[in-house]
Amino acid sequence: MQKVYETSCLVADALRWMGKAVVDESHVDSVDISRPVILAEIAPGHYNLIDGNHRMEKARRMGTKSVSAFRLNIKQHVKFLTSKEAY
Repeated sequence: MQKVYETSCLVADALRWMGKAVVDESHVDSVDISRPVILAEIAPGHYNLIDGNHRMEKARRMGTKSVSAFRLNIKQHVKFLTSKEAY
């Protein structure tokens, strides 16, 4: 079973600030922020949000300090990207 971590909602602020957060406003209110987001390791100890942009945005708007997250290490991420499920 994958371990669940806590991640800061500052990630949502950073993505917004960099102009990389694109959310469908009609969808934000309907998401469940209790579901973990997914972070993928892109370099040792550095992660990118790859699933959960709407949940992070909703949490940020609600003033939530952190949300649950699954963290994929580099091997897990590459294995997924090279599988049929990734496409």
